[in-house]
Amino acid sequence: CSNCTAQSNSGRGIVADKSSPKLFECHAVGNTGDGYVVGPGCSVTNCTSRSNGGNGFIPEIPDFPGGESGSTLDGCISESNGLDGFVIRPGSTLTDCQALKNLGNGIHVTDNNVPAKTATTLLRGCVARSNSNMGFKIVIPPGAVQVATRDQGIATAAAPVAPTPLDVEKATTGAAGRPARGASLAIPLPAVRYAGTGFGCVAEDNLGDGFYLDGEWSLSQCVSRNNGGVGINSWSFGEAQTSSAEGNASDGFALRGGSRLTECTSRGNGGIGVNGEMTGSGWMHWYSVISEGNGLDGFLVGRGGTLTDCQARNNGGVGIMRTAGGDALEYLRCISDGNALDGIVVGSGSVLRNCTVRGNGTTGVGSGIRV
Repeated sequence: CSNCTAQSNSGRGIVADKSSPKLFECHAVGNTGDGYVVGPGCSVTNCTSRSNGGNGFIPEIPDFPGGESGSTLDGCISESNGLDGFVIRPGSTLTDCQALKNLGNGIHVTDNNVPAKTATTLLRGCVARSNSNMGFKIVIPPGAVQVATRDQGIATAAAPVAPTPLDVEKATTGAAGRPARGASLAIPLPAVRYAGTGFGCVAEDNLGDGFYLDGEWSLSQCVSRNNGGVGINSWSFGEAQTSSAEGNASDGFALRGGSRLTECTSRGNGGIGVNGEMTGSGWMHWYSVISEGNGLDGFLVGRGGTLTDCQARNNGGVGIMRTAGGDALEYLRCISDGNALDGIVVGSGSVLRNCTVRGNGTTGVGSGIRV
């Protein structure tokens, strides 16, 4: 279907529920139901869904029996719909898509309660802005993995492959106002990757969390700014590289189940910059992370692991706070400057090496290092 328009229908706009349909430059506007219903393996390019009563784009429900072939959406816009902007299934790929001003979530990845999904879900250069719930909501089963490069196949945790570089796409603003892919960076990542994966995505001005992640995940060059909840809110093990949380109403990063952060930034959030206190299991390994100007603590660490080359500056609480209990933590070449309370609070059995602590206690009640 090419250059088709479905407008003001009493129900769904465009239903492409056959196997591997293709839609190009179609429009669904003002329908009382969902804008698009897409079948397995559907290819949707440069399509728009606006002001529909249901979801902008949604897969056929219930889930297709026996298969994991998700849809491929490229350059699509979902705006001002009554529910979620995009609802997609595991195994789907969204590239340069925008979810704007929808009354639900911007982009919602869900497994439809079907177990044992192992297909990779890839979100690349997508934007979720000014939605009434979460910007990106990713809820998928645990244990689904992918290898380090996005173009390779699926690996299992029991049989990991050797590490390879990841071709990371930047999200920049093109002349037409939609995200445009920029230069790629080769960033080495671990051998296995998890199913909820985002490259160069932006969540901003949503009323809820910017990124809500439940199911193993990875983010690279993603930005979460000015959202009404947590910037990046994880309920499971995950990994973020060169990603940032800025100006969110609550914590910048809220991490559970273990995490790995590399060259990330948390700045100007209303709560804790990087909150690892809620971690249920798993260790934390944070490298070259900056937490600056947040309303509460810069880093709050609840489990063992390593903080290497991390910086906590001008936060409203403790620079680096270690909660009671938990496993040993190593601080290597960390800096804590100008925080309102203590610079670093060290837990039992922890080790500090080559750390710098200065100018803390701006409220008059802080110490450099508290053991």
